[in-house]
Formats: sequence, structure tokens, C-alpha cells
Amino acid sequence: MFWVGLLWIMQIPSAREVLENGLDLGEMQGKLLLKVEELTLYVIELEKQIKVLQQLNIKGN
Repeated sequence: MFWVGLLWIMQIPSAREVLENGLDLGEMQGKLLLKVEELTLYVIELEKQIKVLQQLNIKGN
């Protein structure tokens, strides 16, 4: 899972790269929007997992 997170981060330039090379605002906005979408989907999946765990916990008590 670590390398997936690293790959995810590598798609966004570091602050140093931006300072040295600048950036294309349109391109960056598109990348950030994609990241927001990915994080939203990730949170939805986590919420589903939490509900399943809560149901299992209720049944176990």
C-alpha cells in the first residue's frame, strides 16, 4: 500500500519543483480535482467498512 500512496503523491509536483519550474494552473487544477475525487471515493469506501464493522460489533454483543 505504501508504494501506491507514493505513486499517488508523485503525480503532484513538490513545492521545490513549483518554485524552480513554475506550474501550469490548468494542469494543476485538473490534477487536484482528480485527487479530490479519489479521496472522496476512498472516504465512501471507508464509511462502508465502518458500517460493516459496527454491525458486526452489535451482533457480537
